[in-house]
Amino acid sequence: NLPAVRIQLAMCYINEGRRDEARALTEQMFEGNEPTPRAHLLLGTLDLTEGDHASALKHFKEVEKAEPRLPGLHQRLGQTYLRFNRYDDAARAYRIALSIDSDSAPAHDGLAQALIGLGEHDQAVDSALDAVGLVHLFPRAHLHLGQALAGIGRIEQAIEAVELATRQSSGFVEAHKELAKLYREAGDEAKAGDHEIKAGGEIEVT
Repeated sequence: NLPAVRIQLAMCYINEGRRDEARALTEQMFEGNEPTPRAHLLLGTLDLTEGDHASALKHFKEVEKAEPRLPGLHQRLGQTYLRFNRYDDAARAYRIALSIDSDSAPAHDGLAQALIGLGEHDQAVDSALDAVGLVHLFPRAHLHLGQALAGIGRIEQAIEAVELATRQSSGFVEAHKELAKLYREAGDEAKAGDHEIKAGGEIEVT
């Protein structure tokens, strides 16, 4: 099965960071033939990685029409919707992903992000806790847990969660920015300033 072999080879290229070769190989499957859902998924994933979110969404929607339960599809749809701040659509996509694989830590984390965007911080806390419960070494999920906790006014616990994110990934700029804001809100200007420095500059206060 030549298309299947090409898909596997393209995935190997992606895993090795050889995205140009992966794209060239995948695009061959769009020449003269009806591309398979997996080819659309692969090209959409490349587009998402490279920041072409509109093209990624187009490919993922093609997959959704043809093979809606393809593993990884709805998680990638959720990621793409988040880039467009389409939080309702992102939450829907991540919930479908979790109906297919309830133990997907990235899907729980993605749902937390969508719920934060919707202002549903209580539910976001639960989703972020599910993510870090499944995979503890997950700095981004600890950040989102902190943001959700901050959204319900639990600033001290939010600080603890985001501090853990920076311990797991010391160069996590987004987490340092969040800590600068949280410490400022808690009235600790010294620690706020320290995290501003670690984030690489002055943090805008909103």
